[in-house]
Amino acid sequence: MKTGDFRAHASSTAAILALVLLSGCKSWQPVMDTPENWIARESPPEVRLTAATGDQVTIRRPIVVNDSIVSASARVAVGPFAPPRRGVRLSDVHGFEVPRFDPVKTAGLAAGFLAVSISWARTVGRHGGGQELPEPPVTKFAPGFRLLWRVVP
Repeated sequence: MKTGDFRAHASSTAAILALVLLSGCKSWQPVMDTPENWIARESPPEVRLTAATGDQVTIRRPIVVNDSIVSASARVAVGPFAPPRRGVRLSDVHGFEVPRFDPVKTAGLAAGFLAVSISWARTVGRHGGGQELPEPPVTKFAPGFRLLWRVVP
């Protein structure tokens, strides 16, 4: 394999690895309950909200404050000039999804990682860059063993 071929193979392997790692092991599943009830009952680590315009917003550690869903980890400033927390009004929420473990994506991630590992090991093993020895190494035996070695193969 030429140097250009090796680089092309290495870059395609890196691209496959990036796609596999970006796929992740979770999938967004819609929730049929109202957002305020579900957030109060389950306390999810994050939610994805869809507005009427189709815009999607992901909020980490969501809580319901008055009539909005906001992040509990958002910095809260105190005082008369404190900016309000950014959030989404409950009346604007038209889609409500939570992350769930996806075994199919996880199996795909594991299979992809295994395929990339095997491919990389084969490529490196084939093009290790080691030098070949000019002649095979000579085994040194005592004179008696040399004669015995020739007689008894």
